[in-house]
Amino acid sequence: GFKVVIDWLANHTAWDIDWVYKHPEWYAQDPNGQLISPMDWTDVIQLDYKQHYMREAMIEAMEFWVKEADIDGFRCDVAGMVPVDFWEDARERLERIKPVWMIAENADNMLLMNEAFNANYGWPFHHEMNQIAKGNEPASAIFEIFEEMDEYYPKGAYPMQFTTNHDENSWNGTVFERLGDGHKAFAVLSYTIPGMPLIYSGQEAGMNKRLKFFDKDPIDWSDETLFPFYKKLNQLKGENKALWNGNAGGWIEKIPNDQEKYVISFSREQGNSKVVTIINLSGDEQLTSVQIGAHDGIYTEYFSDKEITLPKRANFKLAPWEYKVYVFEREAPEAKRTFISSEKLPDGMRIATSDGTIRVRVYTESSAAVIFTPIGEKNPPSFAVERAPQKVRADYTEGDNTITYKTNGLTIRVQKSPFKIAYNYKNRPLISEEKGYFDNGMYKGFRFTLDETEKLTGAGERVLGMDRRGNRLRLYNKPSYGYETHADLMYYSMPVVISSNKYLIVFDNGADGFADLGATEENILSFEAIGGRMSYTITAADEWDDLATNYTALTGRQPLVPRWALGNIASRMGYHSQQQAEMVVDKYHEYDIPLDAIVFDVYWFGKDLKGGLGNFEWHLDSFPQPAKMMSDFKDKGVKTILITEPFVVQKTKYYDEVVNKGLVGTTDTGEPYIYDFYFGTTTLLDIFKPETRNWFWNIYKKHTLNGVEGWWGDLGEPEVHPDDLLHVNGRADHVHGYYGHEWSKVIFDGFEKDFPNRRPVILMRSGFAGSQRYGMIPWSGDVNRSWGGFKPQVELGITMAMQGMGYMHSDLGGFAGDYKDAELYQRWLQYGVFQPIYRTHAQEEVPAEPIFWDKKTRENARRYIKLRYALMPYTYTLAYENATQGLPMMRPLFYMEDNPELFNEKDIYLWGENFLVSPVVEKGAKSQRIYFPKGARWFDYWTGQAYDGGTEINFTVDPENTPVFVKAGSFIPMTPAFQSMKDYTSENLTVHYYHDDSVTKSNGFMYEDDGETKEAYLKKQYEIVNFESIFRGDVLQLTTISEGFDYDGKPESREMTYVIHNLASAPKAVIVNGEQLIVRKGDTGRAAWNGETLTVKGKLKGQLVVEVR
Repeated sequence: GFKVVIDWLANHTAWDIDWVYKHPEWYAQDPNGQLISPMDWTDVIQLDYKQHYMREAMIEAMEFWVKEADIDGFRCDVAGMVPVDFWEDARERLERIKPVWMIAENADNMLLMNEAFNANYGWPFHHEMNQIAKGNEPASAIFEIFEEMDEYYPKGAYPMQFTTNHDENSWNGTVFERLGDGHKAFAVLSYTIPGMPLIYSGQEAGMNKRLKFFDKDPIDWSDETLFPFYKKLNQLKGENKALWNGNAGGWIEKIPNDQEKYVISFSREQGNSKVVTIINLSGDEQLTSVQIGAHDGIYTEYFSDKEITLPKRANFKLAPWEYKVYVFEREAPEAKRTFISSEKLPDGMRIATSDGTIRVRVYTESSAAVIFTPIGEKNPPSFAVERAPQKVRADYTEGDNTITYKTNGLTIRVQKSPFKIAYNYKNRPLISEEKGYFDNGMYKGFRFTLDETEKLTGAGERVLGMDRRGNRLRLYNKPSYGYETHADLMYYSMPVVISSNKYLIVFDNGADGFADLGATEENILSFEAIGGRMSYTITAADEWDDLATNYTALTGRQPLVPRWALGNIASRMGYHSQQQAEMVVDKYHEYDIPLDAIVFDVYWFGKDLKGGLGNFEWHLDSFPQPAKMMSDFKDKGVKTILITEPFVVQKTKYYDEVVNKGLVGTTDTGEPYIYDFYFGTTTLLDIFKPETRNWFWNIYKKHTLNGVEGWWGDLGEPEVHPDDLLHVNGRADHVHGYYGHEWSKVIFDGFEKDFPNRRPVILMRSGFAGSQRYGMIPWSGDVNRSWGGFKPQVELGITMAMQGMGYMHSDLGGFAGDYKDAELYQRWLQYGVFQPIYRTHAQEEVPAEPIFWDKKTRENARRYIKLRYALMPYTYTLAYENATQGLPMMRPLFYMEDNPELFNEKDIYLWGENFLVSPVVEKGAKSQRIYFPKGARWFDYWTGQAYDGGTEINFTVDPENTPVFVKAGSFIPMTPAFQSMKDYTSENLTVHYYHDDSVTKSNGFMYEDDGETKEAYLKKQYEIVNFESIFRGDVLQLTTISEGFDYDGKPESREMTYVIHNLASAPKAVIVNGEQLIVRKGDTGRAAWNGETLTVKGKLKGQLVVEVR
């Protein structure tokens, strides 16, 4: 069965053959006519392939051996030095005689493989193998070779793989010198990867000497130790079609494992033949989890001849250089989860199953968590859930095939066989597990059965439309620079899904993974991750606002921000000097535009955009007196916010310190993980490490003591986060989703410890479910400065608010690019009045601040910013509702009208309970569609025009104003405009009441405190001003009652002005606290009627009652 292939050297000849004397013209010559040698091989002469007759003679010589000796092919030495067309001509001629097999001793010229050669030398594998053996390259580097091979090799061609050959043995060392104790492991690898394995002379005899290259050097064949090993390898190759060469065999498929630096795992499959190979390519023992996945089944381990079942995820303890080769036998029966036992616990129950333990923990009547712990594994801690379980009254019953845990809200029903968990809320079905926990080798997570009609939103920050069902969404925080109207992966992913059936599920896992919302299988919801915690929470409610309240009761609520954070914030990328920043602040005052804060981007710590991350100190050349500058700003009511990043690049102030103290992510050998990204060669702070957290907080603390009032954490996905970087709590790809969450916690906890009475301001663009409890104020990232960038901001705001992140906002005016459009800028800043944070920010090509725009644009921005400040009592009350009830500030329309059709509405939203906002997001728009939710009439804020709820109109757009409407029965508290929150007072309070005869009773309120003290509402340092309207017959009564406690700046009394809209006619009488007032025509006097609105003035000290007849 042997084939005979002879060595053929077509590039050159010896000096003493006939051709030299008979045909010297067949050789290459120098300018003097002297025959020349190739390279420095002076013992041979270079042939000249421009000579036709020489080429013909060479082919005839090859034909002779095929015809006369019946050989089967040629091993062609230095084939790459001979023209390709010669080899193709030779192959065509030889094939006329018989099929031949040809191999090129070359790995560089792929053109040789097109028609001339079947195979070439696998030098890339060989060199990579030597580097892996030295520890210079990871085992996974092998796959890069086959990626290139798949791209460049013609179909059916393949390399010859070898651990040694004549050149390597003589010049670079024996297999024992180069591979040491790993020589057998690499031999197994060479036999199981694609290609033809080579056994070099003496290799099977354990030859441990370098053979002399030019002299006879006998091989000692007496050592037969390795004979059985190589015989077994040859049998393995021959018996398993999957390992055959070229088209006859199977291609290599990587099987992931969690030790890919040291362990290689892969499969090859052809027809019914499948082989799985797992090899430890290191001199140390390795514990590894291998994602067998779809390759699971019953196998025979070839070298031990033992049958074994490989599950979808298999754990191995591999000795140094140990190899396992598994030959597929048959499919394994499907493993089904079976019930073993259950136990009622004070806060839920524990269920034992055939593959693990299920812990059901009931937190409230509306929220529960399910934690699955596979046998032999441990679950990491929760990052999403804040609270401890409440004491919840529940009934626990167990029958023959069911277990029921019933509260006044949630009911959890466990079916024993087939095993399944289902959820109801007040007897209303929510969702049920399909397979529940699963592990397919690559991912593990949970599968649920969806109702055919329910709509789904969530998965964090996306631009996909509101209903995201039918999408498979990666759960991984990743920048989306310059996004516009479609972005399926952005800065802030969250493993959160919200159903139109009013339940919310959190997959409590921050590892890289996916949320599959019925994309792969139409009615299956699955959460998948490569590892990490196997747990989910479910929260339900009867009403949408209750769902937000119940969810944030579980994951934590956003602490109330200081009032100044709701004011106008100036920012750009960035202010280069103290002089420039001072000029900007002065310009705002000059143009009478309110301002409460200024943000310093990267130039506060360095002169250039790149190279400064990690300095964390003022660049004194540009900012010579930062403390004085901040103090002066504060005197003007302007706070200072500084940017920081978690990267510390080389040659910055703190680089050596963080590296030497071990405060950064590491390699698996414990060395600092150093890599390149846009801003330089860097390390990454290990934010999970207590020492790092303490070190980083001390940076923040120092600057806070020096006058900094707020912090901006940028690039916190982290922007570049290599999967194999190690944190103290695991690989980067297993904890990636938690990074921004924990970074925010560092600052939040630091303030709680060292500045316990201050409310922190923490801007971050990435986090996790529950990050709101650490005061995180997220923004929508580097949006394109375009109409396309503006369009999705409502969708982003309301979907993120529903997922707990109530302060999601955009860079007003847009960030990325140099598109300058006054209309776009004006419309975006108008919208900003009705988003949680008012902050302009942009790259420098186009100014971010209104002070640098033309007068018309500037004046429109000024008018709207003043409106933002005048509405501060209303906006601050929304922030209070968010802090105490978890209610979004920006709300979807279905919060008011529970209509499934409104689930898709992404362009119109509610600002709190009382405003309807429809931003103008089309350039030059003359009109736009507006739908008014049922349940109320709506009034145009600018004109007073009334619209019925449940109607849709084509609204004529005002070039100077964004469409804003107020719900009938609303109380809108406002103050006179002011320059900064330092000047804020509600001592003069105007309350706009939007009357409608259909509203017989309505309520509202206004929350007030000093705007600074942390948790003032828990410390009895606040005030609630309640508003109530009652309309009976022709009498409208408005009652205002102040309740609460004292706080700094509380007015002893308030000068109240009621502006009552939409009265049918002039009032006959106005009575204030029992005193009848004279109603004057016009706009002056204690009671004034101007034909459209009634203005009534009075003093609020405890209570104020206004009657209009």
